[in-house]
Amino acid sequence: MSAKSQKSNEQLWQAWDNATASFRASLTERSAAEMVYDEAVLASLNEGKSIRHAIERANALYPSEALELTVDNIGDVAEHYNCLRRMERIDEGRELLRALQEKGRGTSASASI
Repeated sequence: MSAKSQKSNEQLWQAWDNATASFRASLTERSAAEMVYDEAVLASLNEGKSIRHAIERANALYPSEALELTVDNIGDVAEHYNCLRRMERIDEGRELLRALQEKGRGTSASASI
């Protein structure tokens, strides 16, 4: 990878870190039980389930953390979990790219991510 390309990647990741800083900060305030609940919701969403199904499943598994979906909040709840999913996927891709770069294969593999 050229020095110019490396700098460009670093700038891109810095922008990503800046853009997600507030959201990440809010996640650190979650309790361990809330994090487990979130993981259950994400697992269902990653299986292709709807947000309503994912919340119902997580509510059944973790009733103390249950969310109540309403017409008024379903959009916000769905957006929260979709944002979390996108952030996790991008972060996973970032780690994969770093690992490939460390092995010296970053330039050829970055196009497949």
